[in-house]
Amino acid sequence: TRAFAEEVCFWSYLQSRMVERAGVWKGILVTSVIFSLIHITSIPQDSLYFFIPLKIVAWWFFGYLFHKTRSLYLVSTIHASFNIIWYFVFVMK
Repeated sequence: TRAFAEEVCFWSYLQSRMVERAGVWKGILVTSVIFSLIHITSIPQDSLYFFIPLKIVAWWFFGYLFHKTRSLYLVSTIHASFNIIWYFVFVMK
């Protein structure tokens, strides 16, 4: 599916390359920022200054989990859970 392909592209491929080039913390942070910017359309436009840092922190957490566990299944499951919560809290408000 598209969501799993996204996980493979970002965490498995991009993050791994960024960590090789910039080190663990910077590599995960850069990947998280890129991932957040790609998902900017899911952020309410009137709250960008609040939600962009929130998403960067969330994606950093996912990246850190992937780095420690190498489990795309774990990261995909948590990401899906995050999306469901995001939808009910911020979209269906």
